[in-house]
Amino acid sequence: MEDMIMSEVEHTLEQTWNIIEDLNAEAYDAAWDSWSEVTEAEINGEDDETVEQLREDASDMQHTEFREAFQLLDEDKQKSVLYWEKNDEDFKQQLEQYW
Repeated sequence: MEDMIMSEVEHTLEQTWNIIEDLNAEAYDAAWDSWSEVTEAEINGEDDETVEQLREDASDMQHTEFREAFQLLDEDKQKSVLYWEKNDEDFKQQLEQYW
């Protein structure tokens, strides 16, 4: 079974998890300023609505950065991500959270 899977994609499930974890870390770093604004607003006692809006904005930015970084991946890594999204439910759920 493992040989059949590896003939379809170049990366194991574990390797592909690492790919999306790295992408998410890069996306978080790219959205760092927005996340810092959230923390600052919380520390300064901003109202809940303002803090929640800042949090949504930071999250949206991080998701956008993730999707853009995915588009820059090598084709073999993209194929592995898409393959495991279809064939592993836990992986799919995590990818959806990052996407």
